[in-house]
Amino acid sequence: MIRIAIVDDENNICSYVERCLLNLSKMHCISIEVDVFNSGEDLMKTIHELFYDVIFLDIKMQNLSGLDISKTIRNTMGNETTQIIYISGNTEYAIEVFDYDPFHFLPKPLNEEKIESVFLKLIRKLSLKSEAFTYKIGCNSVKVAIKDIIYFESDKRKIIIHYNNKEDEFYGSLENIAQQLGKHNFLQVHKSFLINCIHVRKCKYESLEMSNHMIIPIAQSKRKEVREKQLEFINNEEV
Repeated sequence: MIRIAIVDDENNICSYVERCLLNLSKMHCISIEVDVFNSGEDLMKTIHELFYDVIFLDIKMQNLSGLDISKTIRNTMGNETTQIIYISGNTEYAIEVFDYDPFHFLPKPLNEEKIESVFLKLIRKLSLKSEAFTYKIGCNSVKVAIKDIIYFESDKRKIIIHYNNKEDEFYGSLENIAQQLGKHNFLQVHKSFLINCIHVRKCKYESLEMSNHMIIPIAQSKRKEVREKQLEFINNEEV
């Protein structure tokens, strides 16, 4: 499922984009969930708690502009994964938005053909990226094959990614990473650990041994869920 946010202070624009996206999702058999926000402030109340794969973002809004929001997403939150599709009736912003790695720029007035074109382009890109996890270190983007990731470890605002007997650090949160990897076999077993189930060697009541021989503790509140998830994973492997 693709989670989409539409942000525009014009109700008719939000309704039109939402209607087009829902029609396109049915036409192309793509599962989506759409949230609509009529101000940048309303989006910001949600975005720290809920990950969006895509944001259709109006640039010129009262108080908090689309560029302000983009700066928060990319620079403050360190989120390089969410795709931003800008909406604007003024093409003078087209150059400025490139500071925030836009996916596309949709000029007003909008029509179904424009929205369908960017929707199909988006589906292709997300499909291509679905088997890799991307994170940012300084100005550099790093991609790691999801199958090679053993686990993520949280250390305050830093995330340590362990893969192929290597490790790296970047800024982020386990909650956002868990949402990004929702369709894969990852499970948060502790407030500080998000593990890849395919790399579990031994599963005990209080801990897991990973493929790199690291012992990961299981929080008491997570023990039942971990056992059920491991059984589900094993059963699927046997099919």
